Amino acid sequence: MNRKNTFSATTFMMMISKIPPQISPVNALLLLLMCSVMISSIVVEPHPETRTESSSSMIRCIESERQALLVFKQGLVDDYDILASWGSPHHPDCCQWRGVGCSNVTGHVISLDLGVGETQYGNLRGNISDSLLVLKHLNYLSLSGNNFGNYPIPNFIGSLVKLQYLNLSGTGLYGEIPSQFKNLSSLQYLDLSYNSGLFAKNFAWTSTLRLLRTLNLEWVELANATDWVHAINSLPSLTYLDLEYCSLSNPSQGPLVNSSKSLTHILLKNNNLSATSVYPWLFNISSKLVELDLYGNYLGGSIPNEFGNLNSLSFLDISFNQLESTIPKEFGNLSFLSYLSLHGNQLRGPIPKEFGNLSSLSQLDLSVNQLQGPIPEEFGNLNSLSRLDLSENQLQGPIPEGLGSISSLSGIVLNSNQLEGGIPNSFGHLLSLKQLDLSNNNLTGDLGMFLSQSIFKSLGFLRLENNNLYGSLPDITRFPSLIEVDISHNQLNGSFSSSFGNIFSPLDTLLLQNNHLTGSLPEDFGQLSNLWKLDMSSNLLHGIISEVHLSNLSSLGNLDLSYNNLTFNISPNWTPPFKLATLYLDSCMLGPHFPNWLQTQENLIDLSIPDAGVSDSLPSWFWGIFDRGLFVQAYVNLSYNDIHGALPDSVLGDYGPAVLDLSFNSLEGSVPLVFTHAGFLDISDNKLSGSISSWSLAANATVSISSLSLAANATVQYIDLSNNNLSGELPDCWMYMSRLKILNLGNNNFSGRIPNSFGYLNLLEVLNLSNNEFFGEVPSSLKYCRSLRILDLSENLLSGQGTKLVGE
Repeated sequence: MNRKNTFSATTFMMMISKIPPQISPVNALLLLLMCSVMISSIVVEPHPETRTESSSSMIRCIESERQALLVFKQGLVDDYDILASWGSPHHPDCCQWRGVGCSNVTGHVISLDLGVGETQYGNLRGNISDSLLVLKHLNYLSLSGNNFGNYPIPNFIGSLVKLQYLNLSGTGLYGEIPSQFKNLSSLQYLDLSYNSGLFAKNFAWTSTLRLLRTLNLEWVELANATDWVHAINSLPSLTYLDLEYCSLSNPSQGPLVNSSKSLTHILLKNNNLSATSVYPWLFNISSKLVELDLYGNYLGGSIPNEFGNLNSLSFLDISFNQLESTIPKEFGNLSFLSYLSLHGNQLRGPIPKEFGNLSSLSQLDLSVNQLQGPIPEEFGNLNSLSRLDLSENQLQGPIPEGLGSISSLSGIVLNSNQLEGGIPNSFGHLLSLKQLDLSNNNLTGDLGMFLSQSIFKSLGFLRLENNNLYGSLPDITRFPSLIEVDISHNQLNGSFSSSFGNIFSPLDTLLLQNNHLTGSLPEDFGQLSNLWKLDMSSNLLHGIISEVHLSNLSSLGNLDLSYNNLTFNISPNWTPPFKLATLYLDSCMLGPHFPNWLQTQENLIDLSIPDAGVSDSLPSWFWGIFDRGLFVQAYVNLSYNDIHGALPDSVLGDYGPAVLDLSFNSLEGSVPLVFTHAGFLDISDNKLSGSISSWSLAANATVSISSLSLAANATVQYIDLSNNNLSGELPDCWMYMSRLKILNLGNNNFSGRIPNSFGYLNLLEVLNLSNNEFFGEVPSSLKYCRSLRILDLSENLLSGQGTKLVGE
């Protein structure tokens, strides 16, 4: 608490009344003056050094420094009124301004903290005024997170010689780090990170910073600063070094013994360092090293055993390098190690059983290597382990039962190995488990029994796809935290529980495709209001799908029930609660009428309803679903139905599907307009007719094929118009379909000569013009179709030896 100076006239008169009469008036006056000075100087300080905006205003800031701060403010653009208190009549004392700290002893400004905090909205922009030079006692300066883009670091900052803390991170400053920084000999903390426009040609400017404890230059360009090791060795107080994403190259000097025995954190992530350059330096660093990050460099060869001597190490990341050979057993000596990642190398051989000694290990990532052999039983001793990732290796054998005794485990990721046996029953009692991924292995066993006996409280992600698990599926929606489930491509059988579908379930994704599930779909499925993706394709499901099954699926965006024996019984007036992006109902019974509820699916990208028993014409609204200019890569498959009638000339307008399959229907009339970005077009096996000899190249560099419109350099790769009644000559404009790979015009009534422009189709692999009425010689230009594998010109009236020219 601060006591303010309240020495007033009233106080003065009260003091006079207390003076004994024997004291002379002159001496009494002197006594009063001395008391007033003493009273005015009584202050109880909250902190011995700094007085901030919440501190007393008894000693007001020095006027020259106040004016300097106002000049500094004038150089800034304050869109969010961050500096509203600066110069405000309500805050005359600059020591009470936001971000300003003053000495309680002298009143000098000693700190300026305008860094953007995590909870702050908005930042400052503009330039940094040299008026800060007036603040000669400034020892703390933070401008981090503000926007000083298009400005270099001001040289004058190197004259703020009392600075102990300087943070300019994430400010958009660019250019070379000023050499004047070498004058900041009192500096203990320097952070210039996240300024990708900054660079340094060398580290000469650090030579005098012998008190520096923290140096963070992450994302500063240091490709030419090959003296970095020598410079770091010359900083005896340095404990924290962050040179991530700096394009560091191997040091120019040979290996140097580190003269600083204080380094505890070294972060060299994503640079260009090799093993021969960095290892000798690292292994001479003090054994105090706690954190070492070498992620994403060019470290090759084997992992040195010397890592086992860094006995204070808590964090080690050597992932995404080029390490080979085996993992040294000396890692087992690192008793304080909490985090270890060797992800994304080329390590082979077994996992050392000595890993079981790492009693402090919380996270272990050995994924994406070539490790072989079993998972060591000793892993059951890792009582502090919270996340284990051994995915994408070649591990064999069973999953150790002991892993299920580690109550702290929140993530087990063992996918894409060659693991065998069942899922340990103990896994079902890991109450902290949030992620279990055992997919793409050779696991067997009764999954239904395992799940029915499990009491997962925290499990959010369950991935077991591509195994050989069998059994029926219990109501997994009873697990209160389950969000994503993938048990596809297994041997699940039996039917669903009648109560499958807890209305309170957070389940977002359920993938059960390619199993042997039988029975009907429970109506309770319709209660899964959070469900976004449902795939039950390729099972043995049967029965009716009614509106009740879909009634509350308001979040549903992707639905696939293909290749089951399901019949949709939905009112033509029904309005779904969802907006689908993809719908696959291949071989489900939707007909005979075209499903009217699709009209509401304005976000639809993929629609696949082949062999759906539809015997109807396409409604006029249908093509509008794909003509919104949003999804130009849409997929539409209506094949193997009995869709009849003629397609309108303006079928798809300016936008439409990239893949369009209308084959094996009863469509009549001429070839319709096709979306200009179509990559796949199949209208084969219909009743299309008419002449298409008017195909021509339009003035806008667009190929018009009757109503067929394909842009020059179009993405079309597949065209199949076979088995129709099309007639007339082909236009000579095929050079504008340069990416075409398959063209099938067989079994029509085309006539005339084969166009020479086919020779421009360098990527063409299949050309079928069979069973038409083409005549004349086969054009020699076909020899330029270097990729052609299949050419069928049979059942025509052709002459010559053109087929021998293909591929010459």
